[in-house]
Amino acid sequence: MIEVKAKAIRDLASSMARMAVSGRIADSLEALCSLSDGTLNIDLVAGSSPLIEGREVEMPIGPRLTHWFGERLAALEIPPASIEAATLELSHSTQRIPTDRSKIVAFDLEAVVCIASGGRRLVGEARGMQWHKRDAA
Repeated sequence: MIEVKAKAIRDLASSMARMAVSGRIADSLEALCSLSDGTLNIDLVAGSSPLIEGREVEMPIGPRLTHWFGERLAALEIPPASIEAATLELSHSTQRIPTDRSKIVAFDLEAVVCIASGGRRLVGEARGMQWHKRDAA
């Protein structure tokens, strides 16, 4: 039974990483445009705002993933207290494809979700690319 829960948590980590680099991040890309390339950290247990370069950044993807994480734990009948830690590291870069950043930005995204439970560390990873068309100012 414990191995079944470990598999479910590993699948959850993989699903969350895929979500973070998918089109679900679209409404958070404008916030990333104003930041230098780097890594965003989200504590999925505490539900804290994403941190980048040590400061909080308002992005819809953070609360959305935190909420979904809680819903999935409930659906899988995994008590939240059994999760020791759950984090998302989302690295973003805009350097691969040069663009006019005032009009469009290409994001290379890499997500690593790590969930610690029962002394185990279960990891999911995903990579993706998203285009963000900026509104004319």
